[in-house]
Amino acid sequence: MTKVILRNKACPCGSGKKFKDCCRNKKSRNKFTTMDMGKPAIVNGIKMFSDGTFKLLNNGLPLTPENAYHEINYNKGKGSKILNKIPLNPNQLLNDPNLALKNFDLIFAIDTNTKLVNGEIISISCIVLCKLTQSKNNATIAEYAPIHFLEFKNIKQNAENIAWMKSIQLITTNPFYNPKLKIGFVIDSDLGNLPAYNKRTAPIYADFYLPQNIELIYASADVGKEFIVNKLISLCDKEAKKLLEDRSLNKISNKNLQEVNNEPYTHFGFWDIN
Repeated sequence: MTKVILRNKACPCGSGKKFKDCCRNKKSRNKFTTMDMGKPAIVNGIKMFSDGTFKLLNNGLPLTPENAYHEINYNKGKGSKILNKIPLNPNQLLNDPNLALKNFDLIFAIDTNTKLVNGEIISISCIVLCKLTQSKNNATIAEYAPIHFLEFKNIKQNAENIAWMKSIQLITTNPFYNPKLKIGFVIDSDLGNLPAYNKRTAPIYADFYLPQNIELIYASADVGKEFIVNKLISLCDKEAKKLLEDRSLNKISNKNLQEVNNEPYTHFGFWDIN
């Protein structure tokens, strides 16, 4: 039986909006799992498991890709709009974007907004931390909140990438950091270079490569908020814009903003959210 959702009822995606103002006219989502086998391979079978994972088979024998991604998009004119792209554990392929996040012990998201203010370029980055747990009925529970802001002045170029680099440096030098933890890092730009960054064949900026336990996840901040990663990056974007506006209007000051040398920016300040 098809379930009918009334126009003025709450949207089932959890946005808090009415169905008519949210997902009623949403375009159909396309789901893909893409894999790089590393070399030519013949796939003539697939084995599905009750936990939602699957294995590729060649004449009954399992095949393991070098890397794999789960991607969701929708058709948009002559092309497609990618909502999110999540790296998968090659040994545990999944076809659910939220379940794919179980591969990570911690998930961070970061977005940067930039504005010219009184002749200086101000960039504000918001970092959101997300922790995933499983309920007794095996539902995935995501708890998340903004934890830090980063402020830069006069970033020369690639503001987003420089902010990723700086935030990863702060995370990995934290006294409580554990390099054994698998960390997902949600971003919303530079999608074309995502596989190369995650394979460590390209630096995310200058000569800085991702640590081995950190992988980038792509998510759009504009659409797809029915998915966890899109909610996270959307929150980053919203909070970064808000603080950038307050800073540009001198509504709030940053006492931690200091001039720096030998960096691709002239000043840096760290905001801790209480």
